[in-house]
Amino acid sequence: MLQVAFGQSKYFSDNLVENVKRGFRQKLRRGEWLTKAPYGYVNNLKTRNIEPHPVYSKIIVRAFEEYATATYTIQSLAKFLAELGLTTHTGTPLGKASIVRMLTNRAYLGFIKHHDEWHEGSFAPILSPTLFEAVQKVLQTKRRPRHSKVRYNFPFVQFARCGECGGMITAQYTTNRFGTKYIYYHCTKKHGVCRQPYVAADSIASQMKAALQTVSLPLEEIEKIEKVIRY
Repeated sequence: MLQVAFGQSKYFSDNLVENVKRGFRQKLRRGEWLTKAPYGYVNNLKTRNIEPHPVYSKIIVRAFEEYATATYTIQSLAKFLAELGLTTHTGTPLGKASIVRMLTNRAYLGFIKHHDEWHEGSFAPILSPTLFEAVQKVLQTKRRPRHSKVRYNFPFVQFARCGECGGMITAQYTTNRFGTKYIYYHCTKKHGVCRQPYVAADSIASQMKAALQTVSLPLEEIEKIEKVIRY
């Protein structure tokens, strides 16, 4: 009986999920808003859709008009909107993320977002496409480009250790009075006092080359490698 009860429960649960999905698809086809209305709109229970709020929709238009002038930062626009009554539930100005989300919300153009896709709605838009695009251009110009970290080619840093204290080594560029750059390696001294001086990259390269020339494989290993290469 318990197994039958669980089976029936899953059956009704699956049916409920499918009915909700079917209802969403039908509302999308009719261009009806699916959830709670975004700021500037109000839910209409009779039409089962949203419509522009007589007061708040004008605040949205004002926000876009002001930001389109390119004289506001996100923070100053938030303060301006707070003076018009658009605040958080605690009465403080909206945060940066909330303002950016509002300024990029295509719902104000009459679209519905569902599963990362935009669908045309049957409700009245609050903004004109011209004003919306003007704000997007301002946002784009104000975005700071991401500066990638400069990566220097210091190969010995990865595997070399200080011969005195065993600590990691690091490297840096130095420039002489003629403007020529040289790479010098030195101990990070993470283990305490270390007396090792800075060493030029060329000197380390020479030491590494000399050390590698003393390395040789046993005859047995050489024969194994030759067989692998041959076959």
